[in-house]
Amino acid sequence: MEVVRGDGRTPNQLRPLTCSRNVLNRAHGSARWSQGDTIVLAAVYGPKAGTRKDEDPEKASVEVIWKPKTGQIGE
Repeated sequence: MEVVRGDGRTPNQLRPLTCSRNVLNRAHGSARWSQGDTIVLAAVYGPKAGTRKDEDPEKASVEVIWKPKTGQIGE
């Protein structure tokens, strides 16, 4: 007897996977990746002049903004 997960998948079966790029008009580059109900949206904006005095223009900086889907925390 094969074990079935709560969503009906077998242990070796992956959730549906999709990936697309250039999904945002104002970004210099963007991508959307999803697997089942999990969605990741990434965007690149730049180049941008440094805003701090101690910022090195030869190095990149990364800003991560995490916005969980409303009502999904802890579920």
